[in-house]
Amino acid sequence: MAKLAIITIFYYPSDSQIQMFSALSGSGYPIYVFDNTPCHALNKSIKSLFIHYYTEGSNVGISNSLNFLLKIIRQHEYTHFLFLDQDALVTSDTFEYTNRLINKFNMHKNNYAALSFRNHNYTRTRNTNIIISSGTIFNLDSLRTLGDFDESYFVDGVDYKFCLDALMFNYKIANIKPPPGYDHHSGQDSKIISPFFNNYNISLKRYNLRRNWGIVTSHLKLIYSAILYREIKFACKISILLFTTILKQIVSNLFYYFNSNRA
Repeated sequence: MAKLAIITIFYYPSDSQIQMFSALSGSGYPIYVFDNTPCHALNKSIKSLFIHYYTEGSNVGISNSLNFLLKIIRQHEYTHFLFLDQDALVTSDTFEYTNRLINKFNMHKNNYAALSFRNHNYTRTRNTNIIISSGTIFNLDSLRTLGDFDESYFVDGVDYKFCLDALMFNYKIANIKPPPGYDHHSGQDSKIISPFFNNYNISLKRYNLRRNWGIVTSHLKLIYSAILYREIKFACKISILLFTTILKQIVSNLFYYFNSNRA
C-alpha cells in the first residue's frame, strides 16, 4: 500500500508561500520542510508553523536537503513522496489525487521511478527521460537503487542527474497531466517586462553570474557523464537545454538593461 509524504525546500520563502504550506500541514499528508535560508531569525519564526521542519542555518543545496529528508521519511516507512518547489500552488485535493495516482500506476510493480506533472494543457501520459523535480512523485524504492540524489550537484542538474541514473538502471519516467489545484507557474516571480511592447510580459528569470556559472558547469558535467555512459540522445537533450538557457539569460539581461535605462 502506497504511503505518501510531501517534501519542499525553502530558500527565503514569501509569507504567502509559508502560509500555504503551513495551512496544508493538517491535510492528512505530512509536509517535510528543509529550509536553506541562512537567517536564524527567519528559521526560528518558520519552525513554529511546521511539525516536520529542518534547517542547518545555511544553504546546503538541493541534493543534500533532499537526501536528509529521505532518511527521515524512510524511518516512517513512506513509499513515495511528492516534491514541490516553494512557489508551487497546491491544495489538499492535489495530495488526494496524487495518492490515488500512485496506486493507479502501481509505480513499483511497473518500474516507474517518477511521475511528473506537466502544465494544465497536458492531458495524456507519456514516457520520457527528462523531467524537472518540482511537481514530481518519486518512488523511494527506485531512489534507493539509484543511491538517492547525487550530492556533487548543488542546485542545478540535480533532477537531470536523477533522470540519467534512472535511464542507466532501466527505470521508467513519465509526464502526466496535473492534479486538481496544482499550478507550477502562477506562483513564480519570473516576469520581465519587454522594453519594446508596453505591458507585454515574458516569463524569463534573470540569474546572477554565480548561478549562471553553476548552470553551465552542471550541464557540461551531465553531458560528459551521458557520453561516458553512451547515452548520446540524453547528452543531446541536455546540450539543447543548456543552449536555450544561455539564450534566455542573454535575452533577460538585455531586457533588464533596457528597462533600467528607461527607468
